[in-house]
Amino acid sequence: MLRLECAIQTYDWGKPGLESAVAQLKQEGDDHFEVQQDTRYAELWMGTHPSGPSTVIGPAGFKKIPLKDYLDAHPKATGSASVAGGDLPFMFKVLSIAKALSIQAHPDKCRAEALHATRPQVYKDANHKPEMAISLTPFEALCGFRPLAELLAHFSSFPEFKALVDDDLVTALAMVAKGSGKEVEAKEALRKVFSSYMEAPEERAMAELSALVARLERKQEIERDAGEAHDPLESLILRLEAHYPGDRGVLCPLFLNYVRMGPGRAFVMEANEPHAYLSGDILECMACSDNVVRVGLTPKYRDVPTLLEMLTCASGAMAVTEGEVLAKQEGQEHRLFSPGASIPEFEVETIKLEKTIGGCSAPFAWKGVDGPSLLVVLEGAGEAEEVRGSTGRLSVRWKTELSERALSLHKGQVFLVPANTGLALTSSRTSQRLYVALAHANFHGCPAV
Repeated sequence: MLRLECAIQTYDWGKPGLESAVAQLKQEGDDHFEVQQDTRYAELWMGTHPSGPSTVIGPAGFKKIPLKDYLDAHPKATGSASVAGGDLPFMFKVLSIAKALSIQAHPDKCRAEALHATRPQVYKDANHKPEMAISLTPFEALCGFRPLAELLAHFSSFPEFKALVDDDLVTALAMVAKGSGKEVEAKEALRKVFSSYMEAPEERAMAELSALVARLERKQEIERDAGEAHDPLESLILRLEAHYPGDRGVLCPLFLNYVRMGPGRAFVMEANEPHAYLSGDILECMACSDNVVRVGLTPKYRDVPTLLEMLTCASGAMAVTEGEVLAKQEGQEHRLFSPGASIPEFEVETIKLEKTIGGCSAPFAWKGVDGPSLLVVLEGAGEAEEVRGSTGRLSVRWKTELSERALSLHKGQVFLVPANTGLALTSSRTSQRLYVALAHANFHGCPAV
């Protein structure tokens, strides 16, 4: 088990200073890092991606080495997992979101290869990027197309929105929504409706958006005077307009599911599905890629034709999960968040240990997997000791290349756990809980990995 130094990314949508979970984790885990209150800390990257690679660090005198190089030089640390050239098949992140990320989708493997081959300056790798988000705080997102009945209701409730889509296309969508068409026809009808909106003339789109925003602002002023609650979807539209004035993505919540969830919940975004994260702090795990096709809520390059072509246009309510409980007893909780058998690159496990009356938690044995794992301490403090091999016997003291003692854990630290290395975890007497998350290849959903 080796300590890692990890990169952070600062983007305009990140949370400022110590409001950001990313900044808090980085400051707690890195003695040399100083938080700047006017800097927006958006992402903590853990892994081997070249845009933000992690580094193996050790005690004084130990020469730092890129994680990729370490894994390449130590094949026993990778086990049976596919780690070509030391590259992990997944990226692990913490995100702190103050305002919406772009309306976007990630290409599948075949399209990613084509995009990288033709436009490598924009699409910098040839991999797909399915991803999973696990909320650490209350979290909002737009995820996938709404059920068609909800979308059609929005065309009735928001006439300015309907004015930006061809009437005949809305009629055709209504017909297939009533069950008069097959699934493939419904998807194609939805694609045409969304394309009509995204390709509407700019001047008309801005006029209708302005009219809708003005109407909603007047409506909410009346509601405030009457002491009435605002509609959450209408409030979201006004918030997006405040952050991205005049952006066509402001009305995308009328197309996409508006998901609000508390801590400990998760969803999976597969390739070619539209989404935008709106606010909150999350864990994110994905295939090792940074390919993003954007169409709205961003000052960055927008590739509308590519996104319209690549979307699956599946519709329906977004599936949200609390993960699978692998173990739960007094003071201990172990959950698995798996993306399913179709995504072999990653899965995430969370372990929460609460302090008991005796002062610290009972040891929790994590059995390990036959591939490298990345562990981040999200909260609290504790200790880790090695579980040797597959016997499940706890070592008397921690033994690694760098240390011969029990390893202290505290918030913000990130570690590489080599293949086939189990851990005995305990919370400390000075901390109410120890909360860690581990990412690795999908060994539970895809046992053949």
